[in-house]
Amino acid sequence: MFLHGKKKQIDFHLKKNEKQLPDFIIVGAAKAGTTSLYQYLKQHPEIYFPPIKEVNFFCTDIQPENFRAEYAKSVYLDVDDFISSGMKHEVFHGFVKTIDQYEKIFEPAGPKKILGELSNTYLYSETAAKKIYETLPGAKIIMVLRNPFDRAFSHYKMDYNNGLVNGDFITELKNDMSKTERGWGISNLYFELGLYSKQVKRYYESFPRNQLLILFYDEWKKDQQIFFKTICSFIGADPDFRFDFSTRHNESKSRSPIILFLKKQKKLFGFLSRLLSKKIKSRLMKLFSSNKKLPEITPEERKQVIELYRHDIVELSELLKTDLSHWLI
Repeated sequence: MFLHGKKKQIDFHLKKNEKQLPDFIIVGAAKAGTTSLYQYLKQHPEIYFPPIKEVNFFCTDIQPENFRAEYAKSVYLDVDDFISSGMKHEVFHGFVKTIDQYEKIFEPAGPKKILGELSNTYLYSETAAKKIYETLPGAKIIMVLRNPFDRAFSHYKMDYNNGLVNGDFITELKNDMSKTERGWGISNLYFELGLYSKQVKRYYESFPRNQLLILFYDEWKKDQQIFFKTICSFIGADPDFRFDFSTRHNESKSRSPIILFLKKQKKLFGFLSRLLSKKIKSRLMKLFSSNKKLPEITPEERKQVIELYRHDIVELSELLKTDLSHWLI
């Protein structure tokens, strides 16, 4: 079910006479297909995204200087240097700090483009919804929600395959939840990122309903064309554009020690990533993917985790006026 308010004509091209700023923002959730969403929407000739996939401008309560060292290194980007060098390649993360930087990353779009931005931090952040509305009161907000257990397990699977954790899912979940200091970039937030009710409520409190589009990951898997047609209609792009879904993005696969080593050498990995074509990179990643087997999770363990989410799922269901009982199975 796609949830949004009644259709209403609104001028979403904000401040276009001065600077180009986003017409729509995808705010998450993490591990709910947002990387694929970003890559597919970029195919549309009417849509522009900046070359920084996750800009993280409005999450003022999430600061890189507080991150654990390894994560801080992996997301570091000298934004001024990136802009001054011409933004010639795509990067995954950046923490844009000033409105001047934010405006500049949209300058290459040119006229008559629908501008988009995507940052998964915005759904979890306690400040982002209000900050977005203060700066872009007419922006359209899109969020994709995934069964919280499946989201958490996918998150764990990514970390396990990348060598960031070694234990089974339940052990790593408990370890993460028991940490004294928790937060984005500080702990893994396997559990917390799936507590959607308060996250969604912040956007309900800041934006008119007709500027919110809440989508479900399950609907995407059922019919990709309808899912993307819904998004295009919502943001004002041609809904009849046919997307090419043949390329899979951000699949979680076990990596060989060679790939894990290269990813830790960020400058070298970035250089190689820019040097090689997407087709060659895809073939190399498949070649160096290992057969490392994930620790299994029992049906009983799944039930235990789902039970932890029960109260929040019920609250979200009431907030959205949508039956989410299938998430409790």
